[in-house]
Amino acid sequence: MKTFRSILIVTLTLIASGCSLMQNVKTDYWPFDKEKQALNLSEREKFWLQHQQQLSKIDTWSLEGKLGIRTPNDSSSAYLDWEQQSHLYTIRLSGPLGQGVAEIMGKPGWVVMNTADSRLFTADSPEQLLARELGWTLPISNMQYWIKGIPDPSSDTQPNLNEQGLLAEIKQNGWEIKYFDYQQYNSLWLPRKIRVSNDQYKLTFIISEWQF
Repeated sequence: MKTFRSILIVTLTLIASGCSLMQNVKTDYWPFDKEKQALNLSEREKFWLQHQQQLSKIDTWSLEGKLGIRTPNDSSSAYLDWEQQSHLYTIRLSGPLGQGVAEIMGKPGWVVMNTADSRLFTADSPEQLLARELGWTLPISNMQYWIKGIPDPSSDTQPNLNEQGLLAEIKQNGWEIKYFDYQQYNSLWLPRKIRVSNDQYKLTFIISEWQF
């Protein structure tokens, strides 16, 4: 299974296990400008705890962006449009110039995906869909937390914070997650560029827009 279909299934199944729409008020990009000074250690820890609690309560959101994926045998990218309302989700994925548009809809216990070539895939879970179609094991259930810039609470980790008290890097379940860029919406700082990798796979998310 090559290129677009591979990244299609990987992207959609990664996101389909997601969680959680915001009034879009983008105010800044990361890194901070010179007027925004770094916080000391105690201030960073306090800010991080508050930030993490705020994001943990959000279960409805949408984003637009791009995903690049590299495997031992292939690499590709796709444009992403993901809408989540509590447990219900609709995800659209397309290649350059809108080619290869596909859509996935689902809820817990049910996933259906329609591809550009009119193929239909169904499964009980996104994990099952990924394993059956590609035979890959990826951190699907963790991504719903990592994409928002917080660790998965079900697994212990020691967060590495940047100077402003936001997540810079974590390691969970054999994966390394690095945050290179943030952007602000209302009072929340949300990831713009994320890399999730291990010794076989590298996924790079570049998120151009968040909405809550």
